[in-house]
Amino acid sequence: MVVRVVQPAAVPVVPTSPGLISLVGIGVLAGLMAGVGIALLRDRLDRTVTSLDALEEIVGAPSVGLVFADKAFEATPLLAHHDPSHPAAEAFRHIRTNLQFVDVDSPPRTVLITSAVAGEGKTTVAANLALVVSSTGPRVLLVEADLRRPRLSAVFGLDRSVGLTSVLAGRVPLMNAVQDWHGDAVSVLASGPTPPNPSELLASNQMRVVLEQAKSRFDLIIVDAPPLLPVTDAAALAGTLDGTILICRHGSTTEDQVVGARSALATVTARVLGSVFTSVPKGHARTGGGYRYGTDQSRRSGSVASRPAPVAQPARPRDVDATVRVPPGELPPSAVPGLSDDSFSVGIRIAADHRPTRGDRGRCRRGGPSRCHGRDPDCQSTSTPGSSGDQRARSDSPAPGDRGRPGR
Repeated sequence: MVVRVVQPAAVPVVPTSPGLISLVGIGVLAGLMAGVGIALLRDRLDRTVTSLDALEEIVGAPSVGLVFADKAFEATPLLAHHDPSHPAAEAFRHIRTNLQFVDVDSPPRTVLITSAVAGEGKTTVAANLALVVSSTGPRVLLVEADLRRPRLSAVFGLDRSVGLTSVLAGRVPLMNAVQDWHGDAVSVLASGPTPPNPSELLASNQMRVVLEQAKSRFDLIIVDAPPLLPVTDAAALAGTLDGTILICRHGSTTEDQVVGARSALATVTARVLGSVFTSVPKGHARTGGGYRYGTDQSRRSGSVASRPAPVAQPARPRDVDATVRVPPGELPPSAVPGLSDDSFSVGIRIAADHRPTRGDRGRCRRGGPSRCHGRDPDCQSTSTPGSSGDQRARSDSPAPGDRGRPGR
């Protein structure tokens, strides 16, 4: 077999490439496909609770309220007291209203606030809920039952050296350990010294005795308890109270954690009143925007609500051209001897009932009665076709009722 070179290959003198447009298109397409794939994978692997319907289905009870994510809680946790017109304060009032209709025949008087894990916002919900309930009149006692990591007393700025553990140990009577915050806004029973056995104290018979004493003094008792999954303190206490509210944080609490918390409450046959969804992004489904009253919001937003409402003006009758144009040589009827006032008043009523339009008044004013020439029906109601001489002749002739009376 003989191999021959037909034509030698040409050596390129300039470099070649696929082209900038092709490379950019391939990169954009590859990045888009990778982004969509990562988003689908993340959504598939995300087990956090982000839907209110899913939360209600897992808990097995309706949601009693939503609390939107707001950085104001970091600086001022007690927004219901410091800024009652804040949308978050309105959210807590919504929770208060829903709790009133949970059981109208036997409303709960001892309510436990807990969550699946720490950091869900249960202390903030308990504190603000106590404030909005007490603002309507009932006496509310807020109990700091988180004996391991107490935070409620720090939120209110109260001393916790004497509190619940002191009462349970029999060292201090209940009412001597209760502290009133801002007068009688709300009463707080701090945690007291940290005990070595928190679960046993909360599940003891002495705890039931203390709660019964508190029910004789207060209308509602809200207990801020530890989370359910890390420790058993809240579960041991939930069975002795009238109801439990489970706090769940949007995008943080997983479905498995909510299921575990619900199972822990079901083990002690605790009654679940409902759930509260916290840190919900604004604009989330099944939520409404904030609605404020007052002038502070209006001044900040620059809305028209800050402007005084216009005073309603009484309706004025339509202007009627009642100008009497006297042709040369004529006088007003009151100056004509023998002409009764009744005749003059009838003429005025006819003019008022006529109410000519703007265009009619303009034509009649510019040309006078003689210029209408009978073409406008409105002009015919006040003048008859004819010359000005005929009109003056009729105006000079006496009325039928005035015949025989002396004329001009």
